[in-house]
Amino acid sequence: MTEVEENQHLLRTGRLTSKLIHDFKNQLGGMKLYAAYLKRRFADNPEGVEVADKIIEGINNMAEQASVLSRLTRPLELKPCSADLVSLIEDLVSECRSNAGTKNVSIVTRFEEKEIRAELDNRLLSGALKAILERSIDSTVAGGEVVIQLSKAEKEVSIAIIDKGENPGELKVAGLFDPLSADRIDGRSLELALAERIIEIHRGSVVASINEDRGVTINVSLPLQS
Repeated sequence: MTEVEENQHLLRTGRLTSKLIHDFKNQLGGMKLYAAYLKRRFADNPEGVEVADKIIEGINNMAEQASVLSRLTRPLELKPCSADLVSLIEDLVSECRSNAGTKNVSIVTRFEEKEIRAELDNRLLSGALKAILERSIDSTVAGGEVVIQLSKAEKEVSIAIIDKGENPGELKVAGLFDPLSADRIDGRSLELALAERIIEIHRGSVVASINEDRGVTINVSLPLQS
């Protein structure tokens, strides 16, 4: 098989996968309706309600994973415009404070500039950074903090998200954005893979490294507006 034929085969397989995921999501929707019916049917049976709730939770998790995987199998349309990264991150932190608070984790921001403008797709990039930030929040021990540092160089801006979690080891950190390197493919690993893809179509890069004391630093680099 030639390289062209191989690429055509991969493209066809990707389209087939995307269609299967779409059909899979529709079936999950039907299963969720049946589970909701069972919950009502056994409303007077605590054990039956608990089982129905677990089924619904599992279906919701599967549907969420299918949704992220579907986005990974389709082209992403970038709609860039001039935006302020400081404001974007401030909005993101506000959105994630509730989740951090329930885990007794604080979020600290350190900005070198009051405004840093870049050409970016605000919706896509915000979603990518949110996936990374939520991973850092979940990894941080109770009472710890996640630090977000925003700095500007001549041609790029750097966003460092630093957590105080356990040391996951070099291999896991190296494969943090590769779902196939994870112990299991779940919603989190798929969201991080999508985050990396979004950052890369912005002509940026994302690198994870282990901190000297504890935890992981994820550094996102993006080109500045010319």
